[in-house]
Amino acid sequence: MEPGLGGLGAAGGPLMAPLATPIGDLRLDPASAYVFVGGVVDASRRIDAAIAVPNDPSLVGAIVALQAFGPSRTVSLQLGSAIALGVTP
Repeated sequence: MEPGLGGLGAAGGPLMAPLATPIGDLRLDPASAYVFVGGVVDASRRIDAAIAVPNDPSLVGAIVALQAFGPSRTVSLQLGSAIALGVTP
């Protein structure tokens, strides 16, 4: 991300098919999406976040989708890349 306001959104489940929005394609499930971490992106162009996973066997197989949002050189806010993380034993 370019320096400015930015963050990381999260949602339960896998990545969804792209949903067009005015700030880019949303890949998170809109019904469960929320802002996981937000803040000011500095010159390092990064926002880091830790995800604590409890030692609970019932969580094995759970999926969390994450998508970045922040400024670019041409717009003040846009949706960025997205990934899905699965809990493994």
